[in-house]
Amino acid sequence: MQLAFVESFEPKTSDFRSQISRAFRNPPDTLLLLGLSPEIETLAKQLRELNKNIPLTSIEAFGLAQNKSAFNGSWYVDPAAPSRPFQERFKSKTGHEYTPPAAFAYDTVAIIAEAFEQTWRENEKPNRAKVAEAIHSIKNFKGVVGAL
Repeated sequence: MQLAFVESFEPKTSDFRSQISRAFRNPPDTLLLLGLSPEIETLAKQLRELNKNIPLTSIEAFGLAQNKSAFNGSWYVDPAAPSRPFQERFKSKTGHEYTPPAAFAYDTVAIIAEAFEQTWRENEKPNRAKVAEAIHSIKNFKGVVGAL
């Protein structure tokens, strides 16, 4: 696999035709689309309108899209949903449904906190090296998205 084209876009972008044109100067085998709704659906729609019918893939973005039909026939990686108690706590505290980044951020902070606690339990004053060492020693951490 070879990376052939990288380009970013601003939120609220609605016309991707010039970027699509640049991407297809050397036609790719597939496109990895990373973005959020609604821009990512607009990009997929414009690809189809321009007859650029190649496989699309993503990480999370298609699963978070408001209009998932824009990605029919595409494949993507989507993380496991966090535990039901986490989802309920998240909604009660924020008023919003969780998103995968929120669950991963929660687990990341929990792992860092565990590393600090582990360093203190070993009667060590936490510093960058000791906390990093403790993070690397944590195995099978039971997070809200499962074992990490």
